[in-house]
Amino acid sequence: MIPPAEAAEATAAQAARSSGGRRLRAMIQTSRPRQWPKNLLVVAAPLAGGVLDRPAVLARVVLAGAAFLLASAAVYAVNDVADAERDRAHPAKRARPVASGALPPRHALALAVGCAALALGAGLASGAPLLSAAVAGYLAISFLYSLGLKHVPGVEAVLVASGFLLRVLGGAAASRIEPSGWFLLVWRPCGTARCCARTARPCCAGASSPPPR
Repeated sequence: MIPPAEAAEATAAQAARSSGGRRLRAMIQTSRPRQWPKNLLVVAAPLAGGVLDRPAVLARVVLAGAAFLLASAAVYAVNDVADAERDRAHPAKRARPVASGALPPRHALALAVGCAALALGAGLASGAPLLSAAVAGYLAISFLYSLGLKHVPGVEAVLVASGFLLRVLGGAAASRIEPSGWFLLVWRPCGTARCCARTARPCCAGASSPPPR
């Protein structure tokens, strides 16, 4: 028979492991895995430039994708903390980890700080200063979006479209490619069109603006 003290200790350890697993799942859910494919935009410039098949370039581009994935996770965490009260009144968004209580706000903010630091570190590790600048710019405009600018008509569209363009520019910086004017001319309206498509739907439905991308 197991002594009561050992049984209690084992139960406490199991509860701690279970709690840690739930907290990890909540953090992953907060980072919006279904949005991760957007970070594949970093391959646009090296793919167009025909250099993606070079191992060194591919490694830097993968690092750029990871940097933007971490940066976007930081932004979503801050967004969910800022919108927690509003999300609790929303039929779908109330299930988000912060709004539902599965992830305490302080843990979400700690996640944001950690992911932002790792994102900037990945940019620096790539040896491409312009990638670090693109990641920093993405973080700056996205935090401004989450903290209030998403409610300003016109400004919201510009900020969201900039997030797409910065991913493309980050990939170009990581692969040491200088994007041409024609390349930017093609990608700028693509980002704007994507932004307009996603912001029009909630407006037509009478819902609040969606979180930043």
